[in-house]
Amino acid sequence: MSMAAFMEYLPEQQLISAWNRFWRWYDKRLGDRRWPEVIDICTRGADFGVRIPQPELVLRSCIAHGSSEWRLQLCGAALYWHLASVAAGRASVESDAKPLTGLDVLEVACLRGGGARYLAKIAGPRSYVATEGSIERVEVCRRRHIAEAPDLLQFQQVPAEALSEHFPASSFDLVISVEPGDRIGESPHAFAAGIAQVLRPGGKLLLCDMLSTLRWKQCWMPLQKQACNISAKIYTSQLRPQELSLRCPRVKTIGCFGHSDPRLSLSNY
Repeated sequence: MSMAAFMEYLPEQQLISAWNRFWRWYDKRLGDRRWPEVIDICTRGADFGVRIPQPELVLRSCIAHGSSEWRLQLCGAALYWHLASVAAGRASVESDAKPLTGLDVLEVACLRGGGARYLAKIAGPRSYVATEGSIERVEVCRRRHIAEAPDLLQFQQVPAEALSEHFPASSFDLVISVEPGDRIGESPHAFAAGIAQVLRPGGKLLLCDMLSTLRWKQCWMPLQKQACNISAKIYTSQLRPQELSLRCPRVKTIGCFGHSDPRLSLSNY
């Protein structure tokens, strides 16, 4: 028996497997009802102490100033703007900049699509394809954003583990995935291998999620075989940034952050 096969039978791995099955069931049963109906950027987000451009694009008239929904929308948009800044090779960019200018962008597991619409409108990509594995969620995205979404934005039903079956090789300059959780499917290896295939040489992946050590290894082993630059934004991870760099020498680690960050003040609004 190989070491990898042996590891699957360890008690802690069985517990992790059971936990993952529970969350897949929970996500399927509850779905995006975990988030308030008025929210369309369904992520915990972060506040980087920088005013995002055109915050009015994400603040609906039905959202009260200072409410939890208001905070969720702004923190979610701030996280997306930060990822766009990272894609441009900078920690932050001016509010009038277009950090995704000329790029073909793929977002995996966009949920309600608010982050995709925001970046498609302000960041200047050449094209932006946002995907979800459920046709119901894709239809929700289209209904919510059809009136405001630019022509360059498309919402498509594509399971996260089947990217290579739906997109040609070397189709995108940038892949973004914000808190996909167990929507990456049963096989993190297939998810990562698909990303490696659809990225162009020199392309970037920006993934923001909580990853266990095992999940991290399953995702990044396929990417290590590709000659592409990969940037990872991990928050509240079990891994330290130094460990990420040592284990995955081709991965550019931006750092870790979470809601304990003292900069979470939203004082700029």
